[in-house]
Amino acid sequence: MIGSSRSALVAALLAVLAATPAAANGKAQGLTPEAARAKVTLHDDPLEVEAVLSTHGVLRSTRGILRASHNDGHLRAAIDRRTGQTRFEVRQTVQYVGAYRNFSTVNFETASWPASASLRKLDQNPAHCDAIDPQSACFEELSFVVDEAELRRLAAQGSSGEAWAFKLKPRQGDEHRASLPRAEIAGLLMAVDDYRARSAGASSTAADAP
Repeated sequence: MIGSSRSALVAALLAVLAATPAAANGKAQGLTPEAARAKVTLHDDPLEVEAVLSTHGVLRSTRGILRASHNDGHLRAAIDRRTGQTRFEVRQTVQYVGAYRNFSTVNFETASWPASASLRKLDQNPAHCDAIDPQSACFEELSFVVDEAELRRLAAQGSSGEAWAFKLKPRQGDEHRASLPRAEIAGLLMAVDDYRARSAGASSTAADAP
């Protein structure tokens, strides 16, 4: 009976996961680069070397198991305040039931063949993965770096309703497919351009000061 109850619980949780992506996709269809830009957040602490722009609040997903936003992704741009050099990364949380998958690499769309990158682990709870208690479902928070030129190509060549797809590959178990709206990518790039323009203007003003 315990085994059958656990199987039924797992099946129910997986059904929740399968039922919710359509709602998120519907929201993405109406997203514009300008609307995404308006929701990009900036953390610019004078005691930090990097300023960070994030789309975390642009289009939150509620696809998850008993905890909202545990299958959710967003973009970040970390800009070196001294040089302007920028690092772009995707951050993705994945929640699931069953054995710990230990996601290690990602494949993502490019102009030609899919590219691969290593995943950086930001957070995880492998000790809870085989627990019967549904409050203790597995989750992993991951990130990977994407080249700015590739993001600009995606923003320029796709319509606002299209998505950029990527696939997280685990050391064991099922892969996880995810995507980000191209409008969200375009919105972040607009925010980055605005920040760079302001920084350049401030530097010019400081240089002209007597």
